[in-house]
Amino acid sequence: MSFSMTDVFLLRSLALVATTCGVVYNLTHSPPLRIPALWGMVFLAVNGTMILSLLLEGEEIAFSKEELELFEEHFLPYTLTPTQFRRLLSTAEWKDVPAGTALAVEGEPLDRLVLIARGKVAAFVNGIPIQSFSTFPGARETEINQGMDSGAWIGEINFLDQEKKAKGAIATFVAESPVRYLCWEHKRLRGLLSEDANLSRSVTHAINGALIGKLLSFTSHTKEANSEAYEEIMATVLVDNRVEPSEKAFIREYRQKHGISDAVHRETLAKLGWKVEEFQDGSKHDKAFSQETVGALQRINEGLIRRQTIELQQEEERQLAEEEEKEMHQRGEGRVSED
Repeated sequence: MSFSMTDVFLLRSLALVATTCGVVYNLTHSPPLRIPALWGMVFLAVNGTMILSLLLEGEEIAFSKEELELFEEHFLPYTLTPTQFRRLLSTAEWKDVPAGTALAVEGEPLDRLVLIARGKVAAFVNGIPIQSFSTFPGARETEINQGMDSGAWIGEINFLDQEKKAKGAIATFVAESPVRYLCWEHKRLRGLLSEDANLSRSVTHAINGALIGKLLSFTSHTKEANSEAYEEIMATVLVDNRVEPSEKAFIREYRQKHGISDAVHRETLAKLGWKVEEFQDGSKHDKAFSQETVGALQRINEGLIRRQTIELQQEEERQLAEEEEKEMHQRGEGRVSED
């Protein structure tokens, strides 16, 4: 009968009833059969626990509109379940700040992970705006962001960097409008994730996705992909010592699109402390956190900032040259008219 049943809850319930009858029989037998009764009680406890778990999973979970929007945009694509998201929210705190508030300051310690729910936040490094790290209403619909709002996350590197190699916040983030956001203290969030491996994997996957999104939004309009860009993306994918099937598919598509050869792929893995076999298997065999990957994560942000700073300076120089040329042209026309 049990082999033909598809309803797990009903199957567990019948097993609970049958085991209860067995325990009663063994205890009322003369003499009492204590060992079989004891085993029956163990089965009762197991089935009772599983039934309770099924009931909790089946319980309807209600989210507010803004919670649902955050879940669907930033967590659902990374296999986080509604129940897991509810647990994640239990360790978070909602905050509202006015325009002009600094959410993080470049170089200063950052012990929280921030996710912007509403408002406009600009990122600056040495006073220079970094668009790839910024967020605003409708950011995910823009061409450079390719359907993602990766700039809504603040402090991903600091959270992933448990070795404390990151030297404070990578940029200054300033609210340019009233902003509402979720924040998690590192200690509380790490404590929660240490209790649930599946939740930890999904959350880390989501954070990695944000880092990859920033890389893609930057490289899509600043330069052609090369081995350096590929190393940055691979370091982000490998930071949790796992490679999910969706991440493998992304890497495969990226390599095909940008012509990344097998030799560059192998060389990149070696730089990050990985073997080709480990990448194919989806996890590091020795389970040791790669120090090469930790260092690469820091280089990701330094590289992004350095390249965008150079490009902004070049753009300013180009505009200045155009203005000077225009001014010289106007002066030339003025002399001709005088003559």
